[in-house]
This record gives sequence, structure tokens and C-alpha cells, in this order.
Amino acid sequence: NQLRRSDVGIFYYAGHGMQIQGTNYLIPVDAHVTSEADIQFEAIDAGRVLGKMNDAGNKMNIVILDACRDNPFKRSFRTERQGLAQMDAPKGTIIAYATAPGSVAAEGTGRNGIYTKYLLKNMRKPELSVMEVFRETGLGVMQETQDKQIPWVSTTPIQRYYLAGGSAVIQKLSPKSRKSQIEISANVSGARVLVDGRGVGATPTQGVEVSPGSHRIRLEKEGYEAYEKSVLVEAGRTFSIQVYLDKKKPQKGRLYVETDPRDAKVNIPGIIRFYQGIELDPGKYWVEVSADGHETKKVWIQVKPGEDKNLKTSLIHKEQFKRILIQEQEVSRNPENVAAWTQLGNLYFDTNNFKKAIWAYKKSLTLNPNNANAQTDLGVMYRRNGQSTKAIKAFDKAIQIDPAHEIARFNKGIVLLHDLNDKNGAIKTWEELVQINPDALTPGGKSLAELIKLLK
Repeated sequence: NQLRRSDVGIFYYAGHGMQIQGTNYLIPVDAHVTSEADIQFEAIDAGRVLGKMNDAGNKMNIVILDACRDNPFKRSFRTERQGLAQMDAPKGTIIAYATAPGSVAAEGTGRNGIYTKYLLKNMRKPELSVMEVFRETGLGVMQETQDKQIPWVSTTPIQRYYLAGGSAVIQKLSPKSRKSQIEISANVSGARVLVDGRGVGATPTQGVEVSPGSHRIRLEKEGYEAYEKSVLVEAGRTFSIQVYLDKKKPQKGRLYVETDPRDAKVNIPGIIRFYQGIELDPGKYWVEVSADGHETKKVWIQVKPGEDKNLKTSLIHKEQFKRILIQEQEVSRNPENVAAWTQLGNLYFDTNNFKKAIWAYKKSLTLNPNNANAQTDLGVMYRRNGQSTKAIKAFDKAIQIDPAHEIARFNKGIVLLHDLNDKNGAIKTWEELVQINPDALTPGGKSLAELIKLLK
């Protein structure tokens, strides 16, 4: 998943590899292989690696296989084929082999094989594009092995790309004046150019005169990562550099998910493992929450750059889900059934489905506007849905219907105190409740009169 939608994905493998019935396998160092039949269980199918990289949707993928060694298990194998089989490169992919398909590569005498030795040497050359890196690597291997080992590349047409520092460098003789100069171009025009901290214009720049020796080049452009490089300019030569500026990646957001039940599993398709505070690229994601005995819930979320996204979700127990389904069918068949609408609202209430509970209670109250309990429950749902003003109105209607409705009065005070920061309004509401019932208690079992004294 980290590889997905990157500019370039690179897979490098050096070690033993072999082909069996046209399939290439890469052999891990701890593989326990006693016969040919063990390979598909102990080794890694190179085609699978290629497929995963292709699925990532990168602009370019590079697979380097310095794996055409001799078969270390050949005494117990039926096959006599050597090296790796040829694989066709998907679009935008380079497959580089240390030697031609069906051939065996030399081990080398140093830390790395002959192929990797030349690959490392050429990857550091900023003037070489990626295809030129493999070309020069192959030529070096062929020369050292006297054509006994011939590297191979399978690819589709690709754009010019540079591995070493994102730049291509050429030094050429300066015209006429024979002075040392720097000229700079980039993949985007208008990038500010600084040489040794001094602004010299914007890309493309030409004929910037400098003294022979080391200079520090910096390119800056809004929306792109800054580029810096130290260069050595020879006397009487023009140092020409072509720079590739990378677009700035947007700041990641973080996701926290609170579930009911608490042990529910959270899954985001395309993400290997969810954990609280997981960093995600800005964009839209499906969040899937599941638990034994409950209906799985899928939520579509938007993560913004730098945002701490908090998601609260409750799962419906399968038995509750069945009851809701039955009640939904009932109101569909009998839309004038007040009790059915109220019961459906209660079921939505119990499963924290605020919006649907509001919808069901409003249907019920349209048919019977004098139900103080339904008005109170509607107010609670408005509050949980973040609609404090509408919650107050619902509680006031419940109190108008039944002035002695203690739950409506208490909940109104809660909204005034905690949501609307109206302490005096909350105290007044609760004092009216205490006048009705001096022994009124909070849901926690404490005296409401004592709570009022503390607030004062």
C-alpha cells in the first residue's frame, strides 16, 4: 500500500532464482527446499511481485533481478533449465535481468555480484537516464566477463527519467568568452534559481557566469519540493543541468474511530491494518466496521490535509436489525400507524441512528402532535445530531404538552448548560423542575437541588 500511486516503484533482488515450467521463483535465504515440489511453497513467484507492482498504479515500475544464479538444489530437481524465464514487461515497467533469460550469472568476488557492482556505479551518475543506467551497466558486465554474461532488459516505451538526484548534468565548452557559466532548466518553468544563495533568475536560465570551482544550486517554486545540489564547474566550461522538481505531497490526515461495541474491527479497503491515529493521504475512504453478532456497517469519509478525523459509529445487533426491518415494513404497509412510527423511532434511537430516528419521530408527531414522550425523544436525537436549537424547541413543545414532564425539563437544562453555554437558563429550567418535584434526581442519582446550588 505504501507503493500505491507513487512516481516510481523499485523492486531489487539479488540471490538465487530459478524457473520451473516457465515460472520464475526467488529463493529466500531461509527456504527449506528438498525437492522441486517445495519451491511453490517456500519461494516467491516473481510474476506475483510484478503483478503487485503493476496494480499499484505507479507512473513507472522497475524490477531488477540479479537472481540468475546456478540452481543450488539441482541434485534433487528434475528440471535442467538454467537461469530465469523471460517475463514480458507491463506498460510503464522495466524488468532488468543480470543476464539473458535461460543463462546463469556470475557470483562475483566482492560484496556484490558483477551486475550489481556496475549497477551501483552507474546509478550514481546524474547525467544518465534510467535506461542509460541499464545500458552502461550491461556494457560494463559484458566487458568484464568477455561477453560470457550478457544482461537483458524487457520494457515498454517509457519517458526519460533520472535516478540520481533528479537531474541530468552536462559540461560543455563555453562559447567565445571561455568563462565558466551555469545554465539551468527544469520540468517546470518559472522556478526561482539561486546560486550560492544569490538569485539569478527563473528557469530556464542561461549564461550565469561563475568562478571555477564548487557552487550550490537551489531551485524553488510554490507547490514543488525545493531542489538543492552542489556542483563543480570547470574553468572555461558551461555547467548545464536539467532538474526535475517533485510536486509537494499534501499533508496527511489522521483517523480515529470510536465503535460500539468497543471490540469491533475496523477495516479500510486498501489499508493493510487499521490503528487509531492512522495517517492517511487526503481523500475519500470507505471505513468498514464489523463485530460478531452485528450487522457490518460501511461509512464513506473525507480526510482533509492535516485533519484529525474522528468517527463515531455504532453497530446494530442482528436481532435489532430484524426488528427494525419488521417495523419499517409495517410503516410502509400502514403509514397512518402512529404507534408503529413511534416504535420505529425508538429502535433507531436505541441504535444511535440519529437522522432516521428524527425522521420517524417527526412522522409520528405529524399524526399525533400531543405525544410529549415522542417530542422529548426527538429533542434528544436533535441534540445528538448536533442540532441544539431544534432540541430546545422540541423540549419546549414537550413541556407545553405536559408541564410536569421531568425528563424534558432536565434535558433542556443539559442542552442550555453544555451546548449553548447558558448557565443561567439551565439553572432557571431546573429550578422550575424542582418546584414541580423537590426530590428530583439527576440520571446519576444526585439531588438536582444540590446541583443547582453548586452551579450558583
